[in-house]
Amino acid sequence: MPKTLKLSTILLSALLLVSGCGSVDRDLGQNSSISSGDDIDDSSGQGVGPSDPINDLLPPNDNSGATSDGNSTVGQIKIDAKNAYKVKLTFSDNYREKGYFSTGEVGKIHFDITNLYNGRVADTSVIESIKLISPENGKYFNFIEFSGKEGPVYTIAQNDIKASDDVALKINNLSGTTNLIFEATIKDMPKPYVISVPVVIEKNKSSSMAIVPYADSYDKGLFIKKFVIHIADSYGNKAKDDTAISTGVINNPKLFSYDKGTFDRNNATFAISSDSDVKRQFPYGVTQETFSLNDVTNLDTLIILANQSQYKPYNLGGWDIASVDRESNQLKLVSVDSGDKVDGVSYVVGDEYRYDYCNDTVMNGAASSFETTEVKDGIAYAELRYVPAMVGKTVYIYANAKVNGKHIGISRPVVLTGTGLKPVTVSCKNDKGESPTCSRVITMIENDSNEFARAAWIARPYNTGDAESADMNYSRVTDCNGNLHVIIKNIDENKTASYTFGVVTREPLK
Repeated sequence: MPKTLKLSTILLSALLLVSGCGSVDRDLGQNSSISSGDDIDDSSGQGVGPSDPINDLLPPNDNSGATSDGNSTVGQIKIDAKNAYKVKLTFSDNYREKGYFSTGEVGKIHFDITNLYNGRVADTSVIESIKLISPENGKYFNFIEFSGKEGPVYTIAQNDIKASDDVALKINNLSGTTNLIFEATIKDMPKPYVISVPVVIEKNKSSSMAIVPYADSYDKGLFIKKFVIHIADSYGNKAKDDTAISTGVINNPKLFSYDKGTFDRNNATFAISSDSDVKRQFPYGVTQETFSLNDVTNLDTLIILANQSQYKPYNLGGWDIASVDRESNQLKLVSVDSGDKVDGVSYVVGDEYRYDYCNDTVMNGAASSFETTEVKDGIAYAELRYVPAMVGKTVYIYANAKVNGKHIGISRPVVLTGTGLKPVTVSCKNDKGESPTCSRVITMIENDSNEFARAAWIARPYNTGDAESADMNYSRVTDCNGNLHVIIKNIDENKTASYTFGVVTREPLK
């Protein structure tokens, strides 16, 4: 009488996907495979198992006996009425957290083989071999043996089989969705037992971050600028709730360069260019002289800014300075992820203490109220409180976070506008051609605080009169009494030149 055996397996679709990532769901749905045997009559004595388990996998015809805990692929080996095994395959924690392996990552797959009826560790003596296979000759990943040898097929001989074991994977540099084939050869069974496990491999993309000013107010003698911080993972999904974000500010820039810094992440150093491109933002009343690394201390902060060629979020943000090497023009930094060396980086170095020339004091009241905060529903909030004397000044802010264990950051210059200035219009008419030139001194007053806009940089207005040939010059920065000197020339005869002042602008770099 022929021996009749039945194999029943099922692949439960997705290991642990990133929530909301529809594209990955679709990829898994199109690529996942299941091997399930029909009733097999082996009276001929010839094996009927697939010659290639990768290419000859059969679709399921039976869902019985399959279970899932949401993080694992689970199947059953039914040998006879009294003997059946449960096979459970699970990827490493990092995969389950992200929903994918990153290119270049080393991960692992874990398998457990238990008795289906009592849940105890299975008697593996009936398993003749276990083979794990990476499709397409290891196109997407290879297995790492204990000896260190890498390859697309990992075979465990009978004497080495354990009911619970780990196998290391080394992910290659291709992203996409593939499968991992688990194949067990069972004693007296003509067809190997096969599970095809979907594997999502994603390029090692960086998460993204944005910091956006959205409101200005005045309260108890201080101006408050509020920011919303948005953070997303590499799929564009909202960051997990309670993701910590640290923020900070440079009120007193010492060194600035558009694209002359070098960020060596492997050595946690930042090289400061020594050429003439390194600039200083000169506050009102400060003598213009050459500033250098001699002015930088380990109490200062480095902020890396985005520019046209270097704008990846894992390079942006703020870093504490551990030490200053003046001989090599380098800063040693704290808490830097390893990574490639990056040239052509924009940066600013400075501290939070700004000298108030007009009042002979320090404007450290402008130091932000930033502190470590947590993400909720993908966003977090921060604010910058500053004294009226800081209106018209430019500061630099940053926000840092870690997503999937990796640093990401964002930074930007911010012009402190208060709640605006009271607009002042200068109008000069060249009546009968007798007044082609006029000179005026106007005073800029802050809204809400009603204080002078002291040492504030004022944006250039447009001519809103009908004197099209008029030419206007002004002192650009107010004095300590909020005064701005305006001169208008070449006013057309019997025409009026009108300019309305009241918008602050970014401080110039020299």
